[in-house]
Amino acid sequence: MPYLDYNVVKAGFSMDDDLFIVNGWTKMPLREMAKKFLPNSVVWRKDKAGFPSPQEQWQRGELSKSFECLFSI
Repeated sequence: MPYLDYNVVKAGFSMDDDLFIVNGWTKMPLREMAKKFLPNSVVWRKDKAGFPSPQEQWQRGELSKSFECLFSI
């Protein structure tokens, strides 16, 4: 995942929940940061989508035994 650096995660957890959705706009900290670098047509799009994770393929494919060992606590 592109933003899954531990520093980004720590910063996100340190923010108040009400900062993430403002007047119906999601991802506000990211949008506020991005508006310095990207055009408004990109920053204020409503149809943003995440990146698909291949986790399901890993769990059912060749890494299935590794997943079982890691997550069967």
